[in-house]
Amino acid sequence: MTKKGKIIFGVAAGILGLCLVISVVVILFIRGLRDNIAASIDYKIDPTLAASTANEIVDFKPARGYFPASTMKIPGYGMLVDYAYSDSAENKMVLLQILDHKEINENTVVILQEMINQYSKNNLMNLQTIDARMVDVRSKPAQVIINEGVNAENVNCRQIWVAFEGKSGTVMLMVLGPSQGWDQKAYDAMIASIR
Repeated sequence: MTKKGKIIFGVAAGILGLCLVISVVVILFIRGLRDNIAASIDYKIDPTLAASTANEIVDFKPARGYFPASTMKIPGYGMLVDYAYSDSAENKMVLLQILDHKEINENTVVILQEMINQYSKNNLMNLQTIDARMVDVRSKPAQVIINEGVNAENVNCRQIWVAFEGKSGTVMLMVLGPSQGWDQKAYDAMIASIR
């Protein structure tokens, strides 16, 4: 190998080694960050605490049969309240707030929907929007979106989403349940009760 070839080989090996070191440092940083975030998440199965957390987010009257069951707080980021339904484990309701985030746009709505879907293990297939309309929530316009799809057990389900400004940030309310027995009037009344 010529002297020039050795220099090129040495430089290439040095760059490759530097890239390897940087990759290891980045991986360790991401793992540490993930572990710190996971350690700071405060998840509690406590209906009283969940009700209190929901009141921190917004005042409203949940649809009949739903009650706050658990809460998750992520310091500096947001909080989530998971509602149980008295008659069925298939029905889900989630209230999620991102702290200090004041602008609601399409990207915000998509991010909130993805977060709730991951949390609630919501895997509806063949999802189609069957209704989208504007309503007033806390004296501001908000879009209500109603989707229909099929869950993993091949049950037709509906899902309603609405994003709005809560007491301390952007809030997303999601309800999911079987299409059979879906009570749209109850969900509309719940959304109308948001203060």
